[in-house]
This record gives sequence, C-alpha cells and structure tokens, in this order.
Amino acid sequence: MTGNQHIFFRENAYHGDADFHFSLYSIHNTDTRKILVHRHWHEEIEIVYVQSGAMRIEIAGEKRTLNAGEIMLIPPEQIHEFTKSGTQNCKFYSLVFQLSLLLSPHSTVIHNKYLRALGHSQRIYCFDQQHPANPLVLALVNHIISLYYEQPFGYELMVSSDLFAFFFHVLQQDVPAIQKDNHLTPTINMRIKKIVNYLEANYSNKITLADMAELIGTSREHFSRFFKNYFQMNFSEYLTTFRVSKATYLLVTTSWSILDVAIASGFNNASYFTNVFTAIMKLTPSAYRKKHQIK
Repeated sequence: MTGNQHIFFRENAYHGDADFHFSLYSIHNTDTRKILVHRHWHEEIEIVYVQSGAMRIEIAGEKRTLNAGEIMLIPPEQIHEFTKSGTQNCKFYSLVFQLSLLLSPHSTVIHNKYLRALGHSQRIYCFDQQHPANPLVLALVNHIISLYYEQPFGYELMVSSDLFAFFFHVLQQDVPAIQKDNHLTPTINMRIKKIVNYLEANYSNKITLADMAELIGTSREHFSRFFKNYFQMNFSEYLTTFRVSKATYLLVTTSWSILDVAIASGFNNASYFTNVFTAIMKLTPSAYRKKHQIK
C-alpha cells in the first residue's frame, strides 16, 4: 500500500473488511501540493501519526500543527482536512477503524464504561512531543503499522491488544485535548457534509454555484461567503484542487490517456487540464505520472 494510492480518502469508503474493520493508510507528500487530504468525514475513529515533516490539521474549526513523532486521535463524524506545513516533505499514517472492532458480545464493562464514551466523544486527543505518554503511544502505533504490513498469523489479535493499550493512555486524565469549537452548529456541520458528499459524487461533472446554493438552500452569494468562511478558499479554487487530487490518483494507478484522466477528473479538455495541473503540481501530468507511477 503506497502513499500515491491514498492521496485522498473517500468519505463513504469501507475501511477494512467485514471480518476486521481496520485500515491503515500511508501518505508520503513529495511535491508542492498544499492540501494532503481534502475535507471529509467518516463514521470511524482515526489515529493520525506523523512520521516525518509536519502538517496542519483543521478539525471542528480548530487548527493544529502535528510534527514528526506526534499523534492525534480524531473522533467519529468530525470534519477534518490535512494540509502541508512548511516546505519539508511530510509522511504520515492514518489508522481508521470502528470501535466495534474491540467489542465482543460479552464485553459489557469495556463497552459501557469506556468505549461507548469514546465513540460519542467530540474531544480530539493529541500526544505531542512533550506529553509523558508519547513514547509509549508511539511504540504502540509503530507496532500496529509493522503488524499490518507483515500480517503474521494472528496479527489481528495483537492489533486489537495494541489499540486497547492505546485507549488506556487516551483515557488517562492528564491527556491534553482540543475541545470542539462551538461555532460549528448542527446546521453548519450538516451543510458542510452535504457539500463534501456532493463534490465526491459529482466532481467529474459540471458543477455550478447555483447547484451548490440549491444544495444547501441558500443564494449563490450566501453560499460563496459560507464556503470561503469554512473551507478557507473560494469554491472555484477548491473544486479545481479537488479535481487535480483526483487526477493524481488516476495518473499513478491507471494507464489512461491524459485526455481520459482529464475528463474523468472533471476537466473539459486535455490542454486546459495540463495547464491547471502544472500550475498546481509544478509538473505536467505526464511528468507527474513518470515520477510517481506505481510499478
């Protein structure tokens, strides 16, 4: 599993399989893109670990820089986005899973006393370099990563054990937490989710401001202000970078022509696509494919 295969996550993706609802994603940013993972949300818990470099995480109206060796726990259904911080390349891992992975039919105490509270919590926990439990948590996460890639017989048992140990440290009272920003009301949160879901389902088609305004029941002018306020860029710019991210995935995972990649990503023609792609990625689509193609 490579970083290029997982430049972005789909909100409606199924993580893991029916027997073991756990997935590990590795992303290694080696280009000039600003957005590493576009704004999205999912029902699973996510553990983010920065191995090298640094990145900015925006979640629930809060922004925080996560540096190498630091770990954040993102609760379910929280809208979040990852962007590059500084000029250094960034490599990070995301562990995405359902808390039900740790439950058995007879785990009443574990569910009622601990995991149910975590599943409904809106707290974003962070183990930074100064936190005394950081070395212990870091060792657990690195062990999970090794197990996931090697997958020895019974590895699911040890992954589950490491996750239990991780949550033990999370539940200690001295773990610093970022509180959810209160200005994201349920109505605002629902509007943002509608926008994200619509873009994921329709990015290859023509999308207008009128379409988006109708989606959330506002005028075009109000939608533009709303979008700029909560996405930190205008709609046209965001849609373009979103489509370019989709195009990078197709370039490195398919042998499609540049024209086919352009059309599938929502661009009208290969010439315009090449100009936009080059402006954002600082490489032509062909050069990007040659540099990052999965062999």
